[in-house]
Amino acid sequence: MRTIRIIPYLFGKPLYSGFVFFFLINALTTQKESPNHITIYPLDHWNEVSTRAMHNGVSESVPIPPMIESRIYAMVSIAMHNVVNTIAQKYKTYHFSETGFEDANASAAIAVAVHDILIHELPGQKVYLDSMVELELETLPLDTEKRLGVTLGHHVATSILDIRAADYSDKAAYPGAPGSKPGEYRFTAPFDYHFRHATEVGEETGKKIAKHIIQHAFK
Repeated sequence: MRTIRIIPYLFGKPLYSGFVFFFLINALTTQKESPNHITIYPLDHWNEVSTRAMHNGVSESVPIPPMIESRIYAMVSIAMHNVVNTIAQKYKTYHFSETGFEDANASAAIAVAVHDILIHELPGQKVYLDSMVELELETLPLDTEKRLGVTLGHHVATSILDIRAADYSDKAAYPGAPGSKPGEYRFTAPFDYHFRHATEVGEETGKKIAKHIIQHAFK
């Protein structure tokens, strides 16, 4: 069994969610006004929804591990980035090249994209997330722009979930006993496991991880 070092690259480039949000703000505040009047509201609102869902955890008694939480936030931020820049392009989208959505309703697209990602990653929050997307969509007129927005949201979410489906993030944490000597890791409640800096995954699995990183994380 060979030890292959894969962290911090396990989660790869998408951990730059804070930078993504900065570019989203910049795109919205500097581009010419688009036909469907993209505003900061849907981004701010769905960041708040994501934070609440994350705070609620996997369930009422099971919190989300920090590394997994940061991964989900990154996926949500990239989804919003792709929606905004598909409708009114200012920056390059991330692994998404569909066209024909210039007239899509941005609020509908952002709501659906974020909802779909969070439902997939946090199925225990389905009731809350379903209620939030329904509230968002029922305020919008049932027109072509809304239908395009819903379709775009689904497509963006699916593309991101497909990319992250085999990113080996499930191998980031592992159970173990806390150390007792100076310099050894102690658990921070309620997280009673370690996060890997080096993972004994075997040569073949390591090659698969490296291939995934090359294909997606550094493009």
